Amino acid sequence: MYYYDMAEIENALKDEHKRVWLAKCGRTLLADFIRHTKQDPVKFFNAYDEMLEYVSNDRNQDQLRQDVEGRGLWLSFANLTNECDSLEVYEAIDLRSVENQNEAKYLAYPRKDEDLVMVTLGIGHDVSAEMQLKEMYTRIKFYGADPSSYINRNVYEKDLGGKFFHYDSSNNDAAVFLAYKIRQKKIDFLWVDLKGHEYRILNRLHSDGPLDRKRVKVCQINVDMYMNKLEEIKKFYDFVWKILEDKRCIVMKPIFVNDRFIRAFLVNVADRECADLFLS
Repeated sequence: MYYYDMAEIENALKDEHKRVWLAKCGRTLLADFIRHTKQDPVKFFNAYDEMLEYVSNDRNQDQLRQDVEGRGLWLSFANLTNECDSLEVYEAIDLRSVENQNEAKYLAYPRKDEDLVMVTLGIGHDVSAEMQLKEMYTRIKFYGADPSSYINRNVYEKDLGGKFFHYDSSNNDAAVFLAYKIRQKKIDFLWVDLKGHEYRILNRLHSDGPLDRKRVKVCQINVDMYMNKLEEIKKFYDFVWKILEDKRCIVMKPIFVNDRFIRAFLVNVADRECADLFLS
């Protein structure tokens, strides 16, 4: 159905009369809706005309096609990946979970008794899941970072007993932060909730990427991948295909949340140290 719809859209946009008719209908329908909400439609008209100019330009067709394909992957990713959770090979993972106020965080429980490192990027005033993890496995050093020190420093340092960093992911290189602020060569648990800035860290996890070059390895990741803007479709699309190309991580327990973000759990199965510690 998706490819059929794409073909129909492409054919319609190629035909001058159909393109003009679609443009007028869309402009009228949406403008009437805006007027019904008692808002001025002038800004909408300007944005709509710019959008039409963009999609009608032949030079933009490849980018448009990639955006729509990425959107299709975005919508189907959780269902497609969920089917892998029942694979027999995944039984090598002792999968457990902890919960905070809004969600479950997954972890592959260690097979050996040794000191571990956890990093939280995006604390959100809530360390209840970290507290449960600390009770479950006591030999963990906790490092947390958030652009807001208010409440977050107190709960992460006083309640959890970890170390807090004031860190804004939108203006800083995540690889540099992990390598030179955290200063740990192996991060066992990485939890990422950066409300749209997560690709700044995810894109540094690939083989021969910035973290590899700084000799920092990450064994497990819980991440929320947002789609607040259209350009984030491409970031998500590129990240997923790079994951498949690398063959470094497996993706488990994906959840599609309110058409806003995908929550997923990634396990590094290619690194020998991570695999020996977390896989049987």
